[in-house]
Amino acid sequence: MLGTGVSDLFQVRRAPYLSRGNYLHEIRHIFAWGAVAGLVEGNFAALVVAKIFHGGPLLINIAATTPVAAHLANLVWGMLCVGRPKVRMMTLSAAGVVLLTGAVALVPVSPLGAWVFVAQMAAAQFFMTGIVSTRAAMWKANYPQWVRGQLAARVQVVRTITQLTALGVGAAVLSKAPELYRWLFPVVAVVGVIAIWLLQRMHVRGERAMLARLHRGEGHGLIEPQQFWAVLSPWCVLSGAARVLRADGAFRQYCVAQMFAGAANLMVRSVAVVMIAEQLLGDMPASFWVGAVLLDVLPRLLMLASMSRFAAYFDRVGVLRFRVFHGVCWLAALVFGAIGAWALSRGTLGAPEFVISMLGFIAFSIVQGICHGGGAIAWNLGHLHFAHPADAEVYMGIHVSLTGLRGLVLPSVGMMLWHGVGSWTGIGWWVWSVSSCFALVALICFAALARSEAQRMEDAGAADVVGSVR
Repeated sequence: MLGTGVSDLFQVRRAPYLSRGNYLHEIRHIFAWGAVAGLVEGNFAALVVAKIFHGGPLLINIAATTPVAAHLANLVWGMLCVGRPKVRMMTLSAAGVVLLTGAVALVPVSPLGAWVFVAQMAAAQFFMTGIVSTRAAMWKANYPQWVRGQLAARVQVVRTITQLTALGVGAAVLSKAPELYRWLFPVVAVVGVIAIWLLQRMHVRGERAMLARLHRGEGHGLIEPQQFWAVLSPWCVLSGAARVLRADGAFRQYCVAQMFAGAANLMVRSVAVVMIAEQLLGDMPASFWVGAVLLDVLPRLLMLASMSRFAAYFDRVGVLRFRVFHGVCWLAALVFGAIGAWALSRGTLGAPEFVISMLGFIAFSIVQGICHGGGAIAWNLGHLHFAHPADAEVYMGIHVSLTGLRGLVLPSVGMMLWHGVGSWTGIGWWVWSVSSCFALVALICFAALARSEAQRMEDAGAADVVGSVR
């Protein structure tokens, strides 16, 4: 069975023998689940609010920012999953997403219906973030470290392709007949039910013994299993996160480095859209198509193309050395973007300035897309380098919640620095230099962590040699 069809395409036979069954079941599950993710995650909900429910700017903005805000809830899911069966928790999260997606069929096209739809999608994204937390912990248990990145990358590629296919089909259907939203979302919910059924075939290696030890009060990590109602307390969640960050200095430094790297990425995201779409391309022929290619299509294709190579490198060198190399690539992307922004801000946009700016932003788009391929691996797996098996979900919760925090704040900060606010005119293209400085600080932090770990390993090796001689 493992040598045919999907197995050959995604190299199931090359996976470690004890991981093959879970990997095959996960590939089959993610084929179906990607369709659900395509409609629930990202900006599709904002598009539906604008085009079908005719929502105003406030409602569209809420729908667009909700996926990022939902990341803040990941810490709650991380605490809740400690000491509980992972497949069961993932099933609970997925069931919540499916029920809320199917219920869109009942929402009328009206101002009140628009708010109900946005609330449904926000709740679905809350449940979706629980899946993100649990899946990473399952990867840690089921896939050995030396091949984990490559297996996770293949799962991510399948998910992305299915997600983009669902987005394309959904957009085409609703463009032809907007009233078919009452059928589109329930059909996708049925696909989600199939995905949940396929999920039940997976298991988590060593989980039964680990849960038994946890509930006997043995073998837990930094966080003990929590009661459901206790996890709903903000104090319980925040104090648990603080306990992990105080106890694990290396992970704390990693989170700080991630904050600088995330700031470098997010501060120029909205700025790049405005500069390319409005200032560089303007009203030129095919400007919408060229802008879509530069801002979305090209980076997505390069992300998919580069992910497997990055995954192999990640498995070979580990997250810290990987982050150093990835940081160099991301800094190069920002420098290219800064060149494009500088040329665009020279005043009159003549032919030389246009060519330099276009080449700078094309290089930025290419290197950024390649970086996203590596970022998709390190973002999902990097925290596992530090986590105790019993705490993997909590580490992921801290990491993802910090991602949500900077995702809510930093794009607006970047726009204000670039364009200004009130009577302040802003710093213009220099915001790219600020972003590049953040990327450089992140690179220095990751390099320091990598050197520190290499020194610890060298000292441990020397101690082992001395012990064997004695």
